[in-house]
Amino acid sequence: MRLAELERPAAPAELVPVNQRRVGEEILLTSPFGDWAFVTPAELGALRRGALERGSELWNKLAARGLVRSELDVAEAVAGFWRRRRFVEHGPSHHVVVVTRRGPGPSAAAAPEPASATPADMSASTAEQVVDFALRSTSPELTLALAGGEPLGAMPVVRHLVDHALEKNRAYGKALELVLLTGLAGIADADLDFLVARRVRIVARLDATLFARGAGAGHEAARAAFARDVARVHERYRGLGLDPALYHVEVELVAPPAAWVEGAGAGAALVDALGALGCRSFALSPPEGLDPQSGYLDFHRAGLGRARALGLAGAGPRERHAALFLRQILGREAPSEVAIRSPAASAVGTLAYDCDGRIYTSDTGRRLRDRGDDFFHLGDVATTRYRELMTHETVRALIFASIREAQPDCAACPYAPYCGIEPEQSYALQGSIFGRMRESFACALHKGLQDWLFAELGRGDAAVRAVLDAWSKPELRAHFVHSSVAS
Repeated sequence: MRLAELERPAAPAELVPVNQRRVGEEILLTSPFGDWAFVTPAELGALRRGALERGSELWNKLAARGLVRSELDVAEAVAGFWRRRRFVEHGPSHHVVVVTRRGPGPSAAAAPEPASATPADMSASTAEQVVDFALRSTSPELTLALAGGEPLGAMPVVRHLVDHALEKNRAYGKALELVLLTGLAGIADADLDFLVARRVRIVARLDATLFARGAGAGHEAARAAFARDVARVHERYRGLGLDPALYHVEVELVAPPAAWVEGAGAGAALVDALGALGCRSFALSPPEGLDPQSGYLDFHRAGLGRARALGLAGAGPRERHAALFLRQILGREAPSEVAIRSPAASAVGTLAYDCDGRIYTSDTGRRLRDRGDDFFHLGDVATTRYRELMTHETVRALIFASIREAQPDCAACPYAPYCGIEPEQSYALQGSIFGRMRESFACALHKGLQDWLFAELGRGDAAVRAVLDAWSKPELRAHFVHSSVAS
């Protein structure tokens, strides 16, 4: 048979533009607006032949899901499209502030920052300048995430920065949230009192091997110490009458191969360990540079499966990356965090500040400084004007490079409406801010997680759908948000 004799697909005129992907036994169709539906292979074959009859079962199924042109509510579709991207109108809302590069010492609960020529700790005057610069953002909401190193080792700077931010924000009237990213090891009562009194949200950043089975006596001792510290924080929250379902220590875990060497079962065991600590929200990430063919994805999806099973029993934690995808898949809402946006959050959604006040497009961009690469450096808090930073040529390049619909592989991907990849990560691992998605572990991970989520949605199980709906809802912790009313 010659190529000229092959039947060419002819999509029905009434079908909106769609991309497709096999998920389980069915085919997922998604539109540029983020509407989606499952069809059988036979139904897909009919669509390829141009067969879509008004009033047919297939017509009604696709029309109900927003995939038939004449039945599409265009105004709502456009509104939903822009809801997913409303962050582009606001400016940088998430500001990572490295208050120290000193690590936590011998504890296994966190890892120190690499050595650098920058000061070990941020000075009080630089901390003030960082706050003053961040408050100039056009975003009505502002998060200052205090990181390191181990910020508990630089509490004088943390205290000064927090108090300065609260005082200065009285004039700006932003919805301000203060977050401490910490290993939490051995937090002093006085420091915990300060953080609780100032309503600073505590997020524990840990190596997932801390919870690996058979990790050894040293890890068992560190795990027990971490459990005690978490219990102390939760006790303070209960003393304030806060709902433990919302107010708890959130956990961010980096999972090197040692954490999942036992296979997928280690993912389920990890979720059980976090649940036993009363942690209702966690984020699981691989170390940078993993091979897409590694076993990490099975480990991560096993953790999601265990969280779903616990959710069906009414007591499960939720994994934050899955929740971010679901927020867009189910709610046509912009991601509440900066991790998976398109265009990327680089500079226009997030900024990072090193100890010496140098400003970077993101924390990933800042960390490249330790490799001697300052490509993502934009200026400094002492001399750079906000407008100069927002119109910087690097910022413009990152915006163009991170629009999924302009990326060759992503343009044909059904997950493009819900996805995004940080160009700094592509640059760090592949030497290009555009990246090569077919070689990208981040792309493989995002596809693998969304495959799992859509497979669960495609089951049609009402109880499972209720769990996923709950995961997709933002966790509104009003206690940690300082008043947006200027005084």
